Amino acid sequence: MGTSITIPIQTTYAVDADKEIEEAYEALDERTLKARAIEDAEENGIPEGYNQIPTESHTESEIKNAYDQTHRKFTDSLKGAIQDFKTLTQEQFYIELKNDIAEEDIKLKLDNDYRAITATDEESNSIAKEFVESSIDLRKFRSRHERELAAKYPRHKIWPIAILILLFAIEATINGIVFKDLSGGLIGGILVAAGFAAMNVLLAFMTGYFGWRNLIFRDIVNKTREYLRKLLGFVITVVGMSLGLLWNLAVAHYREVATNNRVEDLLNTGQVAFKHLLDNPFGITELEALALLLFGIIVFILVAKDFYNGMDDPFPKYGETARRQEEAESTWIEYKKYKEELVADMGEELKKEYENKIEENRTVLNEFKKTLDWLKIHKDDMLRALTASLKEANKKLAIYRDEYTTIVGQNGRRKHFNIEMSIDDEFNNIYNETESEEKVSKLEEIVEKNIAIYERAIKYIDKQIPTYIEKMHYRKQDGHNEDGYFEKLLKRNDVISKTGSEDE
Repeated sequence: MGTSITIPIQTTYAVDADKEIEEAYEALDERTLKARAIEDAEENGIPEGYNQIPTESHTESEIKNAYDQTHRKFTDSLKGAIQDFKTLTQEQFYIELKNDIAEEDIKLKLDNDYRAITATDEESNSIAKEFVESSIDLRKFRSRHERELAAKYPRHKIWPIAILILLFAIEATINGIVFKDLSGGLIGGILVAAGFAAMNVLLAFMTGYFGWRNLIFRDIVNKTREYLRKLLGFVITVVGMSLGLLWNLAVAHYREVATNNRVEDLLNTGQVAFKHLLDNPFGITELEALALLLFGIIVFILVAKDFYNGMDDPFPKYGETARRQEEAESTWIEYKKYKEELVADMGEELKKEYENKIEENRTVLNEFKKTLDWLKIHKDDMLRALTASLKEANKKLAIYRDEYTTIVGQNGRRKHFNIEMSIDDEFNNIYNETESEEKVSKLEEIVEKNIAIYERAIKYIDKQIPTYIEKMHYRKQDGHNEDGYFEKLLKRNDVISKTGSEDE
């Protein structure tokens, strides 16, 4: 069956009826008809012998021939259009009644597509394995280290890094303003202060990252390791905080010595400040020096806290382990969605095929209906045209005969003068023909049945697709006879992962 319909009947058999009638009777105007009637009457108009006069004059024959010309034209146009329409319905665009589409055949095809989609490959095994292994590792980690709460870590490290940079910049700038008179201006003061701030940040990093984090370490499997790390954390915390306090005291003493003694040389100022620190560690009297000490300690604590829990979960490697599991789970979820979409789209190609068939059937039927409607109009047009030609012929015959009778008298009228032109049986039979309507009616019946069959098939596909998606998620513990695709994949890799763990 064709998908593109072109029916040329409408243009091939179009007829300009008025022009055909005008051309047929063009030479037979009223004046000519009367002149010929006078001529024929004078030549043959013998009342006593009218029975011997030819029953039809040459003029009457011309009128009849003109009518016959239009009759053939209009009849042939109608006959040809109907015959071509019949040929089209029989040969060119014939539609067969579709056998009912078996649901078993559709299910078989869907089953094959489903098996292809849910076939296990290297990619699916890799995604499932990573999800299983990362989940096992996270459970082991939480159990071994007694982590009941979920890991807390920033989704993006831009904020803790930005806070760190901001604290460093603030300390360097404030210290620079304080030291500007001792270092050749604001720029020089900021450069000197940046060195002091960098050391303060470094000590805070050591305290927060290596000290505080190890203090909360737990390991129920290896207690020796736990105690050693806690001891290490305690030592680093004490040393780090002591050095941090000592460093900020040294900076404050540096400021006080430089202010009191007006020592311009940085190295000499440092030596004097160190001696002053040893002699009287808390003997700071300058307000600016005290402010530097307080601000430095605050920055130290904030930076240490930033390295303790701002960059990651404070428990060592907890955030890393949790992130790995979260990323693997996210990838697994996306993979499941991808497979579900493939299954959801599984029947679309088959549905599209049936939808195209429906459209093809409707297109063919609509084209034939439009052409049949044109044929009905064309029938009426040809009937009106032929009727108009008939009236014109009879009118011209009447003009000729009346003029003839006027000359020869009523007794001289010929026998056939009361006979008029009529529409013959051939045209009437063609006009009353209903085979074309019956063919389209039969075609419509076939198309309606076909569409119903295709629509049932489409509904069956729509009904089946959710069952395949549900099948992917089957779990035996939920009462199903077998595990679905995802559960099988996870269990297979769970066994592999546990076996690998035992071997290790």
